[in-house]
Amino acid sequence: MKKVRIKTASLLLLILILAFPNVASSQEPSTDPLHYEVNRVYPSLSITKDELTEASTLSDLNRYYKPSWVKSYVSVEVLTTVQGSA
Repeated sequence: MKKVRIKTASLLLLILILAFPNVASSQEPSTDPLHYEVNRVYPSLSITKDELTEASTLSDLNRYYKPSWVKSYVSVEVLTTVQGSA
């Protein structure tokens, strides 16, 4: 009976090793730099061209924006539409 259990356990272990070959290598350090984006703007915003031109902070563009959300910026991209055209 013990031989059957050992064979069954060995077979199960072999199947698991073959089914998940990258488990051991998943802990290797990555050389890729961390990259992330924040793309969600909710609710939709509507400001005038003059307000856009005079804006100097994100709070000037979005009254819902809280400066505590982001510690520092690399860049800010503003996309606009006027009467449905980009």
